[in-house]
Amino acid sequence: LEVKETRRESCEKDDRQRHCVSYTSLVRVTHRQSGAFKEDCGAGDSTDKSLATAVNHALKASVTDALKRAVRHFGDKLGNSLYDGSFSISKAPRTLK
Repeated sequence: LEVKETRRESCEKDDRQRHCVSYTSLVRVTHRQSGAFKEDCGAGDSTDKSLATAVNHALKASVTDALKRAVRHFGDKLGNSLYDGSFSISKAPRTLK
């Protein structure tokens, strides 16, 4: 996984003095065995009284979203399995074929 870019899209305080933060991320996922790679973007937002916590959660959410979106380009065998509730890393395929 390579995080190519992260960008803070907004950072505001609401009427309850909570920080509302949103981020976007661009990631590249490379399949080590074949060298094939896929890129995609993701978005995440968070609201918290602590700016650091809001930033941390929004940034993590945007990278996670981008990761899931990128691996979906590899197809059902790899990427789409991440959306299955019973997914386990020990059951992940070793090849794309």
